[in-house]
Amino acid sequence: MMAVAIGNLQGVDRLLEAPDPSASQFIKALGADSARMLLRHQVAELNRFYFENWELVQICLGIGLTVTMLFATNGEKIYMGLCGFVLLLVIVEHFLVTPQIVSMGRAIDFVPEGAPSVERIKFWRFHNAYSTLEVLKMLTLAGMSLRLMVIQRRNRSRKKINLVDDSDDG
Repeated sequence: MMAVAIGNLQGVDRLLEAPDPSASQFIKALGADSARMLLRHQVAELNRFYFENWELVQICLGIGLTVTMLFATNGEKIYMGLCGFVLLLVIVEHFLVTPQIVSMGRAIDFVPEGAPSVERIKFWRFHNAYSTLEVLKMLTLAGMSLRLMVIQRRNRSRKKINLVDDSDDG
């Protein structure tokens, strides 16, 4: 999602650098700075929508992962705890961090970039908190996956098939 958000915002600059001929008349009428601000606002609204809905998908995926791990590991506490931790991170993002990012983002959408803004400072603080939660989530899932792969490999190497070729064993 971060790549999508960054790509969307960069798309505004690409559009303004080489606008379609039919769009250039509107850009000229608005002025390049106003057009950029309006287009960035539109992209930011889309990004906000994408993030909020992706978090809902992640909550569903987290519940699915927890149920899967419950059966796959016979409810092993470490996996249940890690699943709960990841689910908690997504819930914190969705209900605590993202609403602040959305609110602060809307407050700064039409503030010129160079202008001092308390909201912009708060926005970047929440944005950094969100990024930190994302890294924690990815590291937790990667660690859990790695542990499962190592255990599975260990279990495979321990299992040996003893072939019995006696005629009376049917």
